[in-house]
Amino acid sequence: MKVLIFDTETTGLPKTRVISPDTLHLWPNLVQFSYLIYDTDSSKNEKICDFIVRLSEDIIISEESTNIHGITNEMTRNGADIDDVFEQFFHDISKVDQIVGHNVEFDINMIRVELLRIINNCNYANEVKTVYKEYLFAITTNTKIFCTMQETIELCNIQVLDKKGKPYAKFPKLVELHEKLFQQTPKNLHNSLNDILVTLRCYMKIKFNIDVIDVSKEIKKQFKNLL
Repeated sequence: MKVLIFDTETTGLPKTRVISPDTLHLWPNLVQFSYLIYDTDSSKNEKICDFIVRLSEDIIISEESTNIHGITNEMTRNGADIDDVFEQFFHDISKVDQIVGHNVEFDINMIRVELLRIINNCNYANEVKTVYKEYLFAITTNTKIFCTMQETIELCNIQVLDKKGKPYAKFPKLVELHEKLFQQTPKNLHNSLNDILVTLRCYMKIKFNIDVIDVSKEIKKQFKNLL
């Protein structure tokens, strides 16, 4: 089985949950987009992509966000064009059996927002917009998605109190899930490239009870600076 694991970093946090042409200005922009394709049968990484996304000069990354993911406004000036990023990504998701992410709903929403920005941009030709509408339909209707956060709420069972003082199991952070599964605390997270490697390790343990570090020398090498 081939799985695609992806993650994003952004200029900040959304100011709304609504995604529509009228609310796009309330959503952040993508600044980093990373994904890998892993073959669970051969235990091999078939592809890994890590893009810093080019931003226009009027888009500013907040200092708070830069402190989290380390990406500066200067770094994005020489980044990849988002059109090229999406062209590769949507070509690749058509070839895999499952799409995986941690809190994947947020990452999918960010893709939807960026696609809608292009669709509503008068500088794009109609035939180009048609392609992006197809991308939007593909990501919105995809049923091959697995969220390592949603699927492990009971497994992690991290109890917190709601506003009324009633306990409930919260969504586990990626670092918390990794600690639960491997009794190790990964370093240098909130870099989407590092996050997809950690997500892959968690996913393989959850689904197949396999530690990718034990079966893939390549993955083990990539984890060198994460543990």
